[in-house]
Amino acid sequence: MKQTYIAYDGINYKIGTSINSENRIKNCKTANPNIELIAFGYGISESKLHLEYSEKRVDREWFDLNELDVNYILKELKKPKQIKEMKNIKEEFTGITKRLNDIFDYYNMNKYSDFSERTGLSHQVCSNYLKGKQKPDAEKLSVIINAFKDINADWLITGNGVITSKEDCNSKYELVDFTPLEITEYVAKNIDVFKNLELFKILVEMNFNKSLTDKISDIEKSK
Repeated sequence: MKQTYIAYDGINYKIGTSINSENRIKNCKTANPNIELIAFGYGISESKLHLEYSEKRVDREWFDLNELDVNYILKELKKPKQIKEMKNIKEEFTGITKRLNDIFDYYNMNKYSDFSERTGLSHQVCSNYLKGKQKPDAEKLSVIINAFKDINADWLITGNGVITSKEDCNSKYELVDFTPLEITEYVAKNIDVFKNLELFKILVEMNFNKSLTDKISDIEKSK
């Protein structure tokens, strides 16, 4: 008995029929790696759904549906086997798109061609990724990670952590990024370490920077 299924590729929904919906979608991934099976069941036929949503047809089995449409189809499938929650599927698309755009901004890129030149991926593919029209598969994610070696791979794939590795984040801070007061407070809090540094002793003895010495003294007294 044939099943009626609904799938999603990040842009449109596919309403189809198959004896084995899961295998069908696996085969579809060759041409459309972004497609994900949402659910399948037996409560309503593919032809009836195609007729019902004919005005929303994009191409053959593909439709521009909204959340209400999808919920109606799930209800009509009668106890469908739901493979993935729509919320999770959409979060996967929006999440990876946002993180790719974060990389774009992090490197101060201005054009999609900048991303294309850096990764070696085509301009159209990079445009699709950054606009959220397409989700990179594992192979393309690997290419992107290798192109931006200071980007945290776990963050890009899962959204966990920060955009760069801890070591790289630390290396991006220079002394000029801190105010004199922040530097002084740091020295005061770590005064036992600085006292053992010969250069620090010399600077203090020379009274090279009175305000620095005074601030350290004041802060140390207040500790």
